[in-house]
Amino acid sequence: MTNIQNKGYKLLKLEPAFNIPIDLCIYTLKNKLSRSFQLYILLKISCSGKRTITQNDRNNFANNLDLKTTKTINNHFKKLQLLNWIGFNPKSGYYFIRGFDKVKEIQNLNYRTAAEFDPKEIKNLKAFIIGALIGYLVNSQKKRERLEPKKARKHRSKHGRPSSFFPISSEVLANILNVSHVTALKYMTLAKKAGYIRIKKNNLEATGIHVKHYQAYKKTFPEYNLRIKNNQLWIQKANKFASNIHLKTRKKQ
Repeated sequence: MTNIQNKGYKLLKLEPAFNIPIDLCIYTLKNKLSRSFQLYILLKISCSGKRTITQNDRNNFANNLDLKTTKTINNHFKKLQLLNWIGFNPKSGYYFIRGFDKVKEIQNLNYRTAAEFDPKEIKNLKAFIIGALIGYLVNSQKKRERLEPKKARKHRSKHGRPSSFFPISSEVLANILNVSHVTALKYMTLAKKAGYIRIKKNNLEATGIHVKHYQAYKKTFPEYNLRIKNNQLWIQKANKFASNIHLKTRKKQ
């Protein structure tokens, strides 16, 4: 284990923006691999797919990811090898960094949508992949809205102008990622603080139903997030989100 603080290890020269598959973002979050994914992306942008890795390289990786020692880097190397996202030939000493298509094949992923990622944002990768998923959910609603009849779109959107904000509940995010409601809220906050998403908070909507009917109302409308105010039931509407991440259909590479 090497302590890298104040050693002057260099930051890597990072390549131009490229596209990260959305389903790989989801897989990474669901399986709590965001740190390992960060190293995988760093490896991917540091070479054309094949390279040797010295102890000095590991120090540089740790420096790029704001880690104090290389112990964590070594642990994530092991994880990536177990996943077969990177390979290693002990005879030649070369590591082989699998491409996105190979990794998707290994994990049985097949989405075509990808998010444009700037490697200079490598330290914020977890916030980025959360923002990318939220952006994907926003875009899915945009597409559904475009398929609606024109009158329906005008009715749902003020003055007939399309909205860039769409409702996404923390419960939906929690279900997709198999995390708790609290964790989903933390993820949303992380992506917002990093500037990858924008949020419009929604207010409560009155039902006019007395609190004594809570159980019956909840049984009838289990999808509603209910709040109690002035002895009446109110529906907590989902916050609306807009994405600052560019999504596109990704070609195989």
